[in-house]
Amino acid sequence: MSFIGWNILAGLSLGIGFLWLVPYYNAAHAEFYRTLAGDQFKSKDQVQSKNRSSSVRELSGFFVLNPGEGRR
Repeated sequence: MSFIGWNILAGLSLGIGFLWLVPYYNAAHAEFYRTLAGDQFKSKDQVQSKNRSSSVRELSGFFVLNPGEGRR
């Protein structure tokens, strides 16, 4: 992902735009490397719990109840 345009805009705003750009830039790179590493740095318990079927799934940091599951 390229942040060249965002860097130019942040510079044009006399540096104020970097208050928003730097955390977003760091979060994007952290997520990229987390995805790239996969399960390499997770413990066995975390990998096993991920493989189990559950009525709750994680979607972009939010926990979402799968439709039709968990209602009895």
